[in-house]
Amino acid sequence: MHLSHSVRPLKDFNGQLAKNRAQKSMKLQANFLNHCLTFQEHTMREILVTIFFSIGMLTTFGQQGVPTVRPQNENVSVQNNNATIYRLFPTEHMKIFIKLNTRTGQMWLVQYDIEGSSRLETFLSLTPLVEKEDEANRRFTLYPTKNIYTFILLDQLDGRTWQVQWATEAEKRMLLRIN
Repeated sequence: MHLSHSVRPLKDFNGQLAKNRAQKSMKLQANFLNHCLTFQEHTMREILVTIFFSIGMLTTFGQQGVPTVRPQNENVSVQNNNATIYRLFPTEHMKIFIKLNTRTGQMWLVQYDIEGSSRLETFLSLTPLVEKEDEANRRFTLYPTKNIYTFILLDQLDGRTWQVQWATEAEKRMLLRIN
């Protein structure tokens, strides 16, 4: 009996040990799950904060960063105080713009080049289309046509128009009065 009595506490000890191990395992699993949930909650919280912050930034600064689109044919008067004298108009050619003096109607071709070997600015039409006393900022503007080499030049004060033919070869450049 004495032997069986001494074995019994060993069984109880082993049972208690197994029970303790099971409890520790459950605690570890619970801690792990709590940690995972906390991590997921934390990550989810970061994601939501980032989303709301981004939306806030877009609504706050997005509207300020978008320029107001104005029609190119808006009325221009001689008393206009806007200091815009030159404007660049893109052509369908990837690297060529037309630079327009909006006071006189004079134009140049401007070509950019990343490597620098083909950068240039050359004349398109050097003849002023108004007298010095009739010059006004933003008086002239260009309108593209379906022909990539042709633009219409408009005098926004008196309505005169010209056909502008641009080309990289000087002999093919033209400015023809329409009306």
